[in-house]
Formats: sequence, structure tokens, C-alpha cells
Amino acid sequence: DWMFEPLQSVAESLLNGRRNGLQVGDLMNARHNYRCHIIYTYYGGQELSRCRDNFFQYVETSRKTNEIFSYLQGALHYRMCVSLIEGTDYVDSFPSWDDLLSLQEQKRDFARIQAHSHMRSFLFQTFDDDVMEADGLLSRIRSGGGSPLHPLVMIGVFYEGLLSFHFALRRREPNPRSIETEIPVKTVPNQQYSRYISRGEQALEFIGMYSTLNKFTFENKYLLLEASRLELSNPDQAFIVYQKAIKSASDHKFPHEEALASELAGRCLFNKGIFDRARGLYEHAINRYQSWGAYAIVRRLRIEIQQKFSAIHLVGQGHPPINYYSVGFLHDPARYKNDGSGTRKRSA
Repeated sequence: DWMFEPLQSVAESLLNGRRNGLQVGDLMNARHNYRCHIIYTYYGGQELSRCRDNFFQYVETSRKTNEIFSYLQGALHYRMCVSLIEGTDYVDSFPSWDDLLSLQEQKRDFARIQAHSHMRSFLFQTFDDDVMEADGLLSRIRSGGGSPLHPLVMIGVFYEGLLSFHFALRRREPNPRSIETEIPVKTVPNQQYSRYISRGEQALEFIGMYSTLNKFTFENKYLLLEASRLELSNPDQAFIVYQKAIKSASDHKFPHEEALASELAGRCLFNKGIFDRARGLYEHAINRYQSWGAYAIVRRLRIEIQQKFSAIHLVGQGHPPINYYSVGFLHDPARYKNDGSGTRKRSA
């Protein structure tokens, strides 16, 4: 059971279940086990090109056999893998992200779509007020209006918490201005700020409950949320917890979440003015994102590092300092184009 066992172990058991199903001729059960296996290995941080190829083959088979649910779930995961490798604007023969979301069948499974969207938004740092305007994923779960609990939904709650604390941290500064446009960035009323904090703390409590049941899968996620919460009031303590989150992700073999924790720890130190150690953490994050195969995230982070550390040089020459939680151009997806092959004309 994924609620109690390491996710990677559950994925291996599912693969054994597929083999057993094939041996006795239970093709339906074998296919179900295989679908869960490739999804769980993706959540567990398997190298993305392998995940992409697995989902591609599964989606093609589902399309040919007219298995609508399997096709849609596989296509969403395939599109996520391709986006992380190539970028969100990569176009191929499969439906784009917007095309998939527009399908009537998907609207009946909004919680899982919301989980994917939260993950995309945070990893690509494409923050938009709209991503937090809808009812929270956790509130949908508790009201009974969402999908049954599933690892994807849990991951969605995790990223919803990260988004909530990030929005609170990014928007708490009084009326900052964009460097390039000098357009004032709107401030968040106290009520909205409190709403972000509340949603983040609810996600923290929810993930914490499962962390006590299964530290292998949820401990590092809980620690990362706790560090994000602490950064709002006590950055020194937050960094200590970020370090624990990095170690937990490494110990439990979640390379993508080790990368994420390292990136956020680096950002925390950068904002404290500890630049050398921040750069080391950023470089470690890049290394782990590369091992995962998330080359689009690597490009995004390299651009952010270049801009931040170039800005330090400018400040040393007498230019004003920069508030990085308020600068819109750092989060412009147009800057994260792939240098390789592929057509880039529309959103994935």
C-alpha cells in the first residue's frame, strides 16, 4: 500500500503483479498493474526519458483499444514528462496540455488535473494568481468533491502547499516594482496573505499526518513544506530544515525532490546574502535535475542563477538591490526555450 510502504517498493510489487497476470492470462489485471507501475515509478523520480517512453507506448495501446480513461491518464503523464524534458511549449503529435484539459472527460477528474497544474506551475516558476484562485485541492478532498486519495493527489497537495507559502513570501513586500518595466506589482491585502498562509499550513498538516505513517515517501515533503513556512518568519531556522529535507529526499531516493529542496535552500541563502553557499546549492539542484532528465527545469534554473549573480555584480558597482520575489521577468516562460530540436508554437 503506497500510504505505508516506500513508493518505489510498491511500484516493484505492481510490476510483479503484471507478470503474474500475464502468466495466468488475466490481461486486464496485468494492464492495470502496469499502468500503476509506470505512474508510480514516475512519481518516485525515475529518469524522465524512460517515463516518457513508457507513457507513449501505453497511450498508443490505449488509443488503439479505445480505453478512454487509460488514454487520458497516460496522455497527461506523457505531456508532463515531455514538458519537463523539452519545455512547456513543445509541440508533437500528441494533444497539447490545453487540448487535454479541454476534453469533457477530463472535467470529471478535476482534482488530478489540478495536481498536475500545481506541479507544473511550481517547477517552471510560472506563477499566476489564477492557479490559487480556485478552491484548494485539499479542500476538495476533505469535502468529498475530489478524486479518491491517490499518490498524484497527495503530490498535488504538496505542491499546493509550496505554492501557497511561495505566494505569501513573494507578495508580502510593499509595492515593489519590476526592474524592466517599472510597473508597480500589486500588493496582497492582509486577508489574501492570511489565506495563502492558511492553505499552506493545511497542506503542511495533511502531509505531516501521512509522514508519520510513511516517512519513506512523505518525510522529505513534510520537511520541505515546513522549511517554506519557516522562511516567512525565521530564515535561519528555515535553512536548517531545508538541509534536513535535502537529506531525507536523498536517503529515500527522490532525486527530483532533492533537487527541488536544494533549489529552495539556495534561494533562501541567496536572499540572506550568503552567496557562495547559495551557488553551491543551486549547482547541486542542477545536478539532480539533470540526473532526473528535467532539462527544461535545468535551463530555467541556469537562467535564474545567471540573472541573480549578475545582479550581485551590478549592486557591487552601485546599482540598487533587487527583490527576487517580486521580479516578473525571472518567471517569463519565453526565456526557457529549448536549444534542441522540436517545434515551439503553442502551450503544451
